[in-house]
Amino acid sequence: MVKKNKNVPSNPNTLGIVGHLIISNKQIHKYQLSLLNNYLNSISIKYQETVVADILSGSTNAISFSKSLDAFHGESSDVQRALFYLCVSIAYADNQYIDEKERFLLKKISKQTTLSTEEKEKIENEAIANAMEFRDDNNNL
Repeated sequence: MVKKNKNVPSNPNTLGIVGHLIISNKQIHKYQLSLLNNYLNSISIKYQETVVADILSGSTNAISFSKSLDAFHGESSDVQRALFYLCVSIAYADNQYIDEKERFLLKKISKQTTLSTEEKEKIENEAIANAMEFRDDNNNL
């Protein structure tokens, strides 16, 4: 029997929160895409098969942030934890800080989790540290 990865969203629309976070400041950075692809590879999902691809391409068929957020709310705590971590990492990785627009969306995402305040703070700190290290490791000229 194949064991299901506990970080795979049960609703494919959930990943839309990541796409909307990436485009929130009208910039798409290579670090953000690399972090996203690392996550997608870890759960065996192809980028082209996600709602994120529609969002980043500017498709008129792209799912709204509110619908993505509703889907995220219905996910397991494992998926919420993994995606909250990814979102914080992605928000920090682009410019090495979390800007106002990203912070606004992160607060909305945070409110939809079933995670405790302490756990969310711990995830934020770990995700920021990971994003800093990721940028250092992948900073190629």
